[in-house]
Amino acid sequence: MHHADSRPTVVIYGNCQGDAATTVFNKHPGFAERYRAVYYPGYDHPTMKASDIPAADFENCVVLLEQRDQLGFAGRDRLPHDIRTVKFPALDFNLYWPLSSSNPYATPPPGTTGETFPYGDRIILGCVKKGMSADAILDYYLTGWDSYQVDIQRLASLETARIALRDSQSDAKFGSLVLDGFRTSRLFWTSNHPTAPLLAEMLTRLLAAAFPGERWAKEADMERFITDFFSWRGPLGKVGVPIHPEVAAYLGLTWYDKNEKIMLESGRLVSYEEYFAELIRATIERHAASAAAAS
Repeated sequence: MHHADSRPTVVIYGNCQGDAATTVFNKHPGFAERYRAVYYPGYDHPTMKASDIPAADFENCVVLLEQRDQLGFAGRDRLPHDIRTVKFPALDFNLYWPLSSSNPYATPPPGTTGETFPYGDRIILGCVKKGMSADAILDYYLTGWDSYQVDIQRLASLETARIALRDSQSDAKFGSLVLDGFRTSRLFWTSNHPTAPLLAEMLTRLLAAAFPGERWAKEADMERFITDFFSWRGPLGKVGVPIHPEVAAYLGLTWYDKNEKIMLESGRLVSYEEYFAELIRATIERHAASAAAAS
């Protein structure tokens, strides 16, 4: 006979970071002895719908951890009125990847195989649309920074203002973690996937805000737990995007190593040059397939 879980719930609303937080908390002995985390997706999740969450999970909620976003948490009317709510910002950072763009050619066409590239590059997309060859695009990308570079200083001031605004609308504040630390530590694998140390600090601050004065929360040692339970890459380290060496030089990233291998979504490790050669080839093929299908 199935017994209902008697632990009070903590509802976590947000993007993939909220999903990761739910997983980490439910595995952490200090948290799991006392509470059960329930994830409410703030985006169109591939396998999960907010409507699938049982009513009892809302009724038993004692804390809502709500990531600030454009959509807003739609399940508030299903929660008790007297719960503690902690609003927190998403952790993301555009400064490492000023050439980044969405990628309309991220996935292989149906019936074909190939790497998935969830993050695009607007210089490469522009070159592909002009009809340049793969070799010419790669050469231009690797050597042509002076002709396609962006104003990183302006981007830095926009990014600082954006992060400060989000902090001002949140109870838990993470901006200084990013803005004070990005030069001396790798904080992100991609623009919206924090590394294990940054994710651990986010979760530590969320526990402190959600359970003030509770000793187990102070002693949770999130970084050690995350690296022991997942790996040194953390739960959001499954895919990486290389940082342009000219960007790294301009920003003075002391930890940067251009020769470090990049992890693709399939789990393969490739060099900086191999990453872009593969991205360019896949983009050319998928662009051509898309144009053929349209005609």
